Amino acid sequence: TLFDSNKEIDFSANEKLIDRLIDAKINGILLLGSTGEFPYMDTNEKSSFIERGLKYINKRVPTIVGVSSTILEETYRLIEVAEKNMADALIVIAPYYYTMDERGLYSYFSDIARKTALPIIIYNFPERNNINISPNLIYALALEHKNIIGIKDTVDNISHTRKIILQFKNFNRDFYIFSGLDEYLIPNIIWGGSGGICGLSNIAPKLYVEIVNAFKNKDIDRLVYLQGHLSILLEIFDISNPFTIAIKYALNYVDSTFKHFVKYPNITLDNKKVEQIEKIISNIKEFV
Repeated sequence: TLFDSNKEIDFSANEKLIDRLIDAKINGILLLGSTGEFPYMDTNEKSSFIERGLKYINKRVPTIVGVSSTILEETYRLIEVAEKNMADALIVIAPYYYTMDERGLYSYFSDIARKTALPIIIYNFPERNNINISPNLIYALALEHKNIIGIKDTVDNISHTRKIILQFKNFNRDFYIFSGLDEYLIPNIIWGGSGGICGLSNIAPKLYVEIVNAFKNKDIDRLVYLQGHLSILLEIFDISNPFTIAIKYALNYVDSTFKHFVKYPNITLDNKKVEQIEKIISNIKEFV
């Protein structure tokens, strides 16, 4: 989500970024994911962004909407906005602060699944909420609720995603298993997953599109070449914490109309880190 100098949503800049992604032929867009800084936005901001974003995308590509919140009632309100504006799917992470056991998680995601007819993707990101959803629980939820149609597995342990893929190998309908970590995109699709929902695709969408196409075309040499460039791009994540700051600076280097403002914290990157970002982008410029 791009903001202006007042930390308000810059709708024109976001529309330009949406067009950039669609022009690169990405398969879909996620509004209000982790790169979208959703935890720092209030309900009105989220609602406005969902409404304007969906209207602007206008079904050009499938669009997933993040409706995550620590407050279930807010999630329900965001679901209503997503439904009204014809979102294609929702993505939901379990709340943070209070951890939940499997019984609590089953109840939480079941409540949401019963609240809407929209397809739901479960967002598993244990680094953010100290909850790692097991493959067995994911399977049980999908078995019970037909509108739970996938998972974004953001776990720095590829075996966890592999186990989910194996769990659903003979499932009775399509179930989409995405990697949430950019560096596991290629292992995900090789093992039979659905690809990735990747933050750095905002910077170099052509690279991600080419990776998927090279896999589909069984062009291993090209896939290896692309992996080398992805490895360079991944260095962006090491430059700042939160990573959103470095991503915004990288976007600004790609196109100065994309400003580097984040909601929080109120810090800027020093010249050395900016130079690191510029060097990374220069080394993958054919995909930017």
